[in-house]
Amino acid sequence: MYGQMTAGSWIYIGTQGILQGTYETFAEAARQHFGGSLAGRLVLTAGLGGMGGAQPLAATMNEGVLLAVEVDRQRIERRLQTRYLDGMSESLDEALTRARAAVEKKQPLSIGLLGNAADVHSELVKRGVVPDLVTDQTSAHDPLNGYVPNRMSYEQALSLRRSGPDRYMAEARERTGLPIVTEVLSWEEVAVVSHFADMLQIGARNMQNFTLLRAAARSGKPVLLKRGAGATIEEWMMAAEYILAEGNPNVVLCERGIRTFERATRHTLDLNAVVMVKERTHLPVIVDPSHAAGLRSLVIPLSMGSLAAGACGLIVEVHPDPAKALSDGAQSLDLEMFGELAGKVHGPSAGRRGRWAGRQVKSVAGA
Repeated sequence: MYGQMTAGSWIYIGTQGILQGTYETFAEAARQHFGGSLAGRLVLTAGLGGMGGAQPLAATMNEGVLLAVEVDRQRIERRLQTRYLDGMSESLDEALTRARAAVEKKQPLSIGLLGNAADVHSELVKRGVVPDLVTDQTSAHDPLNGYVPNRMSYEQALSLRRSGPDRYMAEARERTGLPIVTEVLSWEEVAVVSHFADMLQIGARNMQNFTLLRAAARSGKPVLLKRGAGATIEEWMMAAEYILAEGNPNVVLCERGIRTFERATRHTLDLNAVVMVKERTHLPVIVDPSHAAGLRSLVIPLSMGSLAAGACGLIVEVHPDPAKALSDGAQSLDLEMFGELAGKVHGPSAGRRGRWAGRQVKSVAGA
């Protein structure tokens, strides 16, 4: 169980299963690093919603002291009501005082701290607080509906998400440093989208929308140009020339399958194009195996073939529960499969390095 939860044998049997899996994860960490118990150890985490809500009780069952940072007051109150959580604090000083006392006495204790982990964790670093174990159960990987920018309350975040999702995404980009790549559908939208996005994507349907290509080029932002399903390699490269001719050299080509007589898959992935484009142009080329195949079982093999053909990167569809995706669920990898793909691309040491070197894999969360 240690280090993963997605495919745990008892995970999907309700609250009891979530608690059991979380307990086993903490227990294994204790066995491997702390002599079999979390007694006298401080566990720092963030997020008490969903599966994260099991962490306080799971930690104290392992005799540990847990400080859980949560931005939503209602989630803390819910864990107090169900007795998964021992106490709540709105002051970092108070929470640390209680946690330190419990650590010294080796008494199990869980504290829910109302605050934003983006603020609290940096403050802990400034104060020199070094937890024995750190986990995360927030949905901060979702820049719109999960991440809450630092120095912003949960109520302010909810309001801005409703009134200005574009501004919220821009705020998330600014705070996290993560670039935003998004599709622009018409030339009229370029000015607005380019204000918030770091890279403009031109979809396959618009590969020969020359007015849009010129407008995207003039925005000054890098452009990701997908190949049309019925376009030849020459037509694809000529479309890129419309962008280059406007003085924008930052073009990335994306092969995403072409239409052939084959009907077993959505399209046919043209790896010939990857090799030929690299021979005939200086532009980088990436591959989208998800849209090419339309079947998740083919995505990983096609990804590896793409890299072997010389692709500079991959763009794949990912969804935590593909069966519930509103679109493209059949081609979306779940998180476990995406982890498998990342491991194949970067090797088993990638996660331990903390960042990936070499070729890049970009995940695109499905709706």
